[in-house]
Amino acid sequence: MRQSLRTLAVVVVLVAAAAGGVAAQGATSAAVPSETNGWRTVVYPLYGWLPIFGADVRLPEQPSSPGAGGGVTIPSATTSGNVDGAAAAGFRIERRRLSLDGQFLWAGLSGSVDAPRFEVSSDTSYLQLLGGIRVAPAFYIDGGVRRFGVSLTASILEFPEVRWKPHLWSPVIGATFRPRFGEKLRLMTKADFGGIGSDEHRTATGTAALEWRPATHFSLGGGYGFLYLRVDGEIRSKPVFLKQTLHGPLLSLGIPF
Repeated sequence: MRQSLRTLAVVVVLVAAAAGGVAAQGATSAAVPSETNGWRTVVYPLYGWLPIFGADVRLPEQPSSPGAGGGVTIPSATTSGNVDGAAAAGFRIERRRLSLDGQFLWAGLSGSVDAPRFEVSSDTSYLQLLGGIRVAPAFYIDGGVRRFGVSLTASILEFPEVRWKPHLWSPVIGATFRPRFGEKLRLMTKADFGGIGSDEHRTATGTAALEWRPATHFSLGGGYGFLYLRVDGEIRSKPVFLKQTLHGPLLSLGIPF
């Protein structure tokens, strides 16, 4: 889990460091016209993301191979792989000290290794809704809910293929830092964690992106994003485990109004 959360830790450090400089940011922001006294909405009909996919899978125990002395084996393997297809969208609404963020992501993923033989494919859907309150200039504390849906197919060595479809709702807490640099540039950093209080799953996301608005109703953003999911479950009363990560550069197109 330490390696899986390394990228997210970078984002968390960025948010924390930014929060430490909030007082200085307040002095800088005074010269920038505020857009949050009234309603401000941005719809993101296009998110381009090129992530690296990683999976760590532990399948239900199986009888050991012939000649292995009997007993049972718990097949497990780790791989990185490809994103076969993805679609994402989102929105953000701000008014005075309040904000509301919504995100949707679907990704078709696959990966394999030759030794030991391991093949995995996963359709992952992700829906999140977060409300925030501004506690300092450009700094928000967030809370809300996210839903993960995974359709997993995995096979390890000569053991039978396993199909698993965990679906989970997860409460989320996090923080966002959104400082402005002049009238056209804004830094968007966010980190959040889900599954607090649950022993069966953990989720986390983090993003850091710079958003440029060259026109009143058009914006472009670019940066880096990270997503982490760990879930334990059962198939036919036998334990199964999945740890999945996605991280990579992202590009967004926004429509502010």
